[in-house]
Amino acid sequence: MGVSIVAEREDYLLVSRGDYPRSDRWFAVLERRAGRLYNCHCGCRGSVPTGDLAAVPTILDEGDWADLATARAALDEAAQRWRHLAEHML
Repeated sequence: MGVSIVAEREDYLLVSRGDYPRSDRWFAVLERRAGRLYNCHCGCRGSVPTGDLAAVPTILDEGDWADLATARAALDEAAQRWRHLAEHML
């Protein structure tokens, strides 16, 4: 099952596995930084090169995948945190 990018906000990506928009599709949020994609879940910081979407499952556990609504909420939260930090750091 392939991984594809569904949405982007700030430095974060909403990715999916399977064929979008099928209902059995699962989603996860990744951080894109310095040419790499990082797992944002549960403090795990595994990474793969940005251009290697096929390797994304190697940095995500089954528990990192969620339904679309949950993953979109996580994407929004991560992007808001990033923006808040960017606006308030000197």
